[in-house]
Amino acid sequence: MENYGDYSKVLLKTRGGGKRSDIFEQLAARQTIYGNPTIIVAAYHLYFDSAAQLPKRGAGGKGAGSPRRLVSFIQQIDLTYDLWACTSEQFLGLLPKEFAKFKTGTKVA
Repeated sequence: MENYGDYSKVLLKTRGGGKRSDIFEQLAARQTIYGNPTIIVAAYHLYFDSAAQLPKRGAGGKGAGSPRRLVSFIQQIDLTYDLWACTSEQFLGLLPKEFAKFKTGTKVA
């Protein structure tokens, strides 16, 4: 996790009482996703509220724009796009409209 610095907070911090977040469960379960800095940084910008130092409300679950849908989308485009070569900003630009509610106000540094 030290490879990701502050971006690892999206995987480690929870809103609840210490159990693993759905964000962690979905992203860390797949080595090709967990090991890709582009995706982890993008997930941080999508699902983590840096002001509150907690995952954004609604970032768990199965609905539109959720981490489960992110994993599904990544699996769909993985053969077409080199997600290791693109930046997090480029990756965020590929996301469908269902992720708009999490992208609002997202600025990638």
